[in-house]
Amino acid sequence: MMRALIVPACAALALLACGDEGTSADVHHTLTFAAVAGGRAVTCGETYSLGDPAMAAEISDLRFYVHDVRLLTAAGVGVPLVLDDDGRWQDGAVALLDFEDKTGACTTGTTETHTEIGGTAPDGDYTGVAFTVGVPEALNHEDAATAGSPLNLSSLFWSWTGGYKFFRLDLATAAGGWHVHIGSTACTGGPDAAISCARPNRPEVRLTGVVPGRDTVAFDLAALLSDSDLGAGDAGCQSGDDEPDCAAIFPRLGLALDDAAAAPVQTVFVAAP
Repeated sequence: MMRALIVPACAALALLACGDEGTSADVHHTLTFAAVAGGRAVTCGETYSLGDPAMAAEISDLRFYVHDVRLLTAAGVGVPLVLDDDGRWQDGAVALLDFEDKTGACTTGTTETHTEIGGTAPDGDYTGVAFTVGVPEALNHEDAATAGSPLNLSSLFWSWTGGYKFFRLDLATAAGGWHVHIGSTACTGGPDAAISCARPNRPEVRLTGVVPGRDTVAFDLAALLSDSDLGAGDAGCQSGDDEPDCAAIFPRLGLALDDAAAAPVQTVFVAAP
């Protein structure tokens, strides 16, 4: 007598993964970044007309950290992009974008540049990207002398209490240097005590019209400095809420100088084909 053969449902439906119906496999995605000034690519050794009143300026440094990267669906849902750990530019949690190559006036960085972020997320049709500029609070007060790359750069570190410079822009002009250094402020504590910062200063960026692997996220230097007077020399914004130059810089990055005010929408990161 033949015995009935009972086949498990998942084996009978070999094309479906047991308990995994409706999910997509993770795939690798790449986000490309560029630095521009009024449509021109920004590179070391080139001069640009920047600020108000406009004057000739050359970058001497342009680097910034990003984390909490998300890919946006057509419905606006953010899907986390799990960053690669490449041992140099990304550590799985934070990525460093680097647009200087140590030529011309650029003297504080490295000869290598890094303009792409790589990571994994479920396969899907993504039409936007979101990310936070800066280093997460949990990592912000490490010792840069012992931290792994990319958090081991003393040129992007203020102190244990202040933490990292999330965003560093240095300019050389005929009047002297002009700087934008963004990081957490109003911090208390120290190497042996818990640190807290009343002003975290981590800009949030959300862009539609960016398809990973196809489109570019452009940082517009001209837009950042559109209301800044670069003629003072050896001035700029180093994240102090009482610094006059920060009044023009903070809103463009999506930061509020007034603790009681809502953060404005940033205007310096744009989608570019």
